[in-house]
Amino acid sequence: MKEENYRNLLTFKDVTTPKNELKFTIVMDSNDADDITNIVTLDPEILFSNKKLIYCLAYVSCDYDFKGHSWSDNVFGHHITENTDINDLEDILWEYDLLCYSSEWGECHSFEEIEIIYYDENGVAHKIGFDKIRSRWRTMSYEEICEEINSISENESNS
Repeated sequence: MKEENYRNLLTFKDVTTPKNELKFTIVMDSNDADDITNIVTLDPEILFSNKKLIYCLAYVSCDYDFKGHSWSDNVFGHHITENTDINDLEDILWEYDLLCYSSEWGECHSFEEIEIIYYDENGVAHKIGFDKIRSRWRTMSYEEICEEINSISENESNS
């Protein structure tokens, strides 16, 4: 039997590739594994010139067990609203709309996934990761990680 191709029934429109743009795809747990996804686009310079934001994103994108913590600990990307180890963590993430809100449960509590794609001036997509920071953090205690993030000055964050 001949397989039909119905491609001719579809309309294809050219899509403009974003240029010089950051696209964040954020998935958070609102309550009992009800995931909410938020897509945010930012000017890349907001991230590239803000050391505190980079470190906060590296921090929340780690699983809670990154340094041997348990599910009930409010660390890394787990239970953001109850995390008191990083100064102004929640405020920094809200400032750039990098937290999710559920109409049923309110503010989502834990990061499930963060994907950051940078589209350069030519429209080429680059996935951004935090491997260099995490590699160094593997040799540090949790307290040292928090101390490092909290010691980032306002000047380093907005240069």
